[in-house]
Amino acid sequence: MAFPLYDCCSFGIDHSSSDGGATWAGIFYSVPGVEGLTLNANFGVPNNKADGTQHSFGVIYAFRF
Repeated sequence: MAFPLYDCCSFGIDHSSSDGGATWAGIFYSVPGVEGLTLNANFGVPNNKADGTQHSFGVIYAFRF
């Protein structure tokens, strides 16, 4: 699920209930002036708490043919 925060940002959350699943939350920032370029930061908590937390950072460039 994704929710808009401001004109350039959105917040997303995802949950997978399987044994190896996790709950993730992230923020996505659309870079002004660069159509299709998005930066994101995510934080995840596995269903098995002993696995520790997970983090990811990314750069996404999307375009249409």
